[in-house]
Amino acid sequence: MNKRIKELAEQIGFDLYSDDKEQDIQDFAELIVQECCQFEKSYGGDAGLVARSFSRKIKEHFGVK
Repeated sequence: MNKRIKELAEQIGFDLYSDDKEQDIQDFAELIVQECCQFEKSYGGDAGLVARSFSRKIKEHFGVK
């Protein structure tokens, strides 16, 4: 498993053997979406506007705030 994915899973206390796997998976997926949308902060100008727009749409698509 990718090191960053492991770190993200550990951030939410992801436990593959827990009884509440569904909530763990939901939390993990939301964290991945948030992480993917962080790229917008590295762009300025018009590229930044486009990146923020895509980031907003991605979050809306997955229902993440």
